[in-house]
Amino acid sequence: MKKIQLVNVSTLRPFRWLYQSKGASYIWLVARLWLGYKWLDAGWQKMFGAEYSSFWNGGKGVAGFATSAQAHSTGAHASVVYGWWVSFMTNFVGPNHAIIAKLVTLGELAIGLGLIIGLFTGVAAFFGVGLNIMYLLSGTIGVNPIYLLIGVFLIFAWQNAGNLGADRYVLPYLLERRTNQYDVDVAKIISTPQTKEAATQK
Repeated sequence: MKKIQLVNVSTLRPFRWLYQSKGASYIWLVARLWLGYKWLDAGWQKMFGAEYSSFWNGGKGVAGFATSAQAHSTGAHASVVYGWWVSFMTNFVGPNHAIIAKLVTLGELAIGLGLIIGLFTGVAAFFGVGLNIMYLLSGTIGVNPIYLLIGVFLIFAWQNAGNLGADRYVLPYLLERRTNQYDVDVAKIISTPQTKEAATQK
């Protein structure tokens, strides 16, 4: 039986260029800024703008999502096809629409800021994709497929995508700090009396 060999796409030349080259980091910068602005604007509108009364002030918009998901789950052209998601929207999201609306608003603002600044780019893109999937499951198409596609690419290219941003400085600092802490912990283990005694007995 012939074995199937998995190929790491990041080692292929086009992908290597996208994920590692400085030139590609400018492409990711444009994608990051555009998507970040869209998320930031969406959250801003929910907190201060046209959607304030539907989200930040009471959460009627989220309640409408829950009702719409249930209404569009039946019929020949149902757009919400997963019963477990309808139950989740009806039994959890609907009764808690006020607090969930605030969490969605803050989440969109945080995603937007993270992408624009380039801070924890992969994490911000991951949560953005999560929201897109939830919106799609609820039967809302709109811009979500485009946002989701760009978000997935940013997740895969997270190192290079944040290279022209705060990640360039924050991630190496956190890695160095974690490495130093690991070295300190190892040194403590080596210097314990039990370890010294065991070494002497040997």
